[in-house]
Amino acid sequence: MRELLYMGYDYDNKDGFAKLPDNRQANYGDFLRWMGQYVFNGEYAVIFADKRSPYRLIKVINLDLTDGDSNWGQADFFEENWQKDIEGLVKVYAFTKFIATKPMMLTLTNKIIEGASNIIKITQILDMDENDEMSMWLMEKVDYVGLTHPDLSKTEMIDLVASAAHNIGTRTGYALTDLKPQNYGFRNDGSAVIFDFNLEVAEQNYWMGRDMKSFEDYKYMITSASNTKV
Repeated sequence: MRELLYMGYDYDNKDGFAKLPDNRQANYGDFLRWMGQYVFNGEYAVIFADKRSPYRLIKVINLDLTDGDSNWGQADFFEENWQKDIEGLVKVYAFTKFIATKPMMLTLTNKIIEGASNIIKITQILDMDENDEMSMWLMEKVDYVGLTHPDLSKTEMIDLVASAAHNIGTRTGYALTDLKPQNYGFRNDGSAVIFDFNLEVAEQNYWMGRDMKSFEDYKYMITSASNTKV
């Protein structure tokens, strides 16, 4: 039943799901209630635990960062596609965009203080100002990050991630880039999951003169980024 969570649902209580009032969409207040401690960060994003479930993470990004244009593209991509159940794309259970307010910024900063050792660095990643446009989404936590699944060879894992990227590109019309090991992983069942990436419109994106929607191109990219010979 846990897999049925979507934007209009809340699963705070231990007995199961409860609809949000009037079946409304989740907002940043809901995300702040769900948010546990700081877990880790990327170059332009901060990840928090979901205090209700060890199988979920909350990603927070600031769309108004001057040097983080990829945040806009990724937020728009998930806003458009998170409910489409695209094989290979990380499962997203709730999504919101919002305008930063002082109370929200204070609450989020306190969450960082509770769990992060380098508080200044983490707050600088989000670089929040009042009225910045931001986004959060609740997503699955993969069991294995990178090419680390114990029951699969590196060649098998690279093929699975390439297939996932190719399927996402085919379904959405975008080419995925920046497919380094920390941006994808695997579930216990061996299925590949891509949860972080940059985007380019596939029809306009060429790499070494070839269309990056090709499975072989993705495979080459992933292999090169992982420094793995296959």
